[in-house]
Amino acid sequence: MPSETSHDTILIHFSGPDAPGLTAGVTSILAGSNLGILDIGQAVVHETLALGMLVEVPSSLDFGSVKSALLNRAHELGLQAHFKRIPQSAVKHWLRGLRHEHFVHFIITVLGRSVTFQQIARISAIVAAHGMNIDRIERLSGQLSPGNETERSEERR
Repeated sequence: MPSETSHDTILIHFSGPDAPGLTAGVTSILAGSNLGILDIGQAVVHETLALGMLVEVPSSLDFGSVKSALLNRAHELGLQAHFKRIPQSAVKHWLRGLRHEHFVHFIITVLGRSVTFQQIARISAIVAAHGMNIDRIERLSGQLSPGNETERSEERR
């Protein structure tokens, strides 16, 4: 929850090859600071990690030292780290959207042996045409083998 005192809002993004302990490695540094979490999300696609955190930095905190420690840890872990200051007007706009009484989440599930980019393009175009945004896409099925559908059918026999 944003505080009433003066602060900055920073979007921190880590990416790179996934391995056990990466999230613990970077959040342990943040745990020792006085940062607040406004939003967080993580995904792994084909053994590649994407971890994003929107953090609130009190004006009393020297974020430069935290940033330096995060950059060092990211390097040790084989990750890239990016930092972006988010204007307070953008944070307030985002928070208003979360609090809006008509804010509704929809879940779209696509079922089939495979999903094509044509299907994703069509679904995302419909969502955008209604002024909505996609927050998350997740694969619910088990891992598919590379190759065409015929090869997958033969593997199931």
